[in-house]
Amino acid sequence: MTETVRAPRGRPNRRESAVGRSRLAIAGQDPSFVYRIVNDSDGRVAYMESLGYELCKHDEIKVVGKRQTQPEAKEGALAVISVGGGTKAYVMKIKKDWYEEDQAEKRGAIEEQRKTIGQFEGSTGKVRFG
Repeated sequence: MTETVRAPRGRPNRRESAVGRSRLAIAGQDPSFVYRIVNDSDGRVAYMESLGYELCKHDEIKVVGKRQTQPEAKEGALAVISVGGGTKAYVMKIKKDWYEEDQAEKRGAIEEQRKTIGQFEGSTGKVRFG
């Protein structure tokens, strides 16, 4: 929350505690998209684009957790965040429908693995010869 709280007498006014707030929370999201922050390393941004993610523009995003996108960015520039160690990250988004389809596909694959594992339930694990 960004509202200032009335402080007891003699105490300065300050924001509420940041406990429980995600360091990677993105403000100004369009509810028809799902957002994520992607490090610019090992071709990760290009890979995410191949999955249908789009790079966000600086003027689309307001704050990413404690970090702001580069305030001096020109209009139309990409939303870039310094994540430490000289690494930059980009804010990316994907259509919510596509994201949900991808998640359903992942759940299906996991369920198939569980079924395969379930075939061996009750097995003692003993090996028998001849």
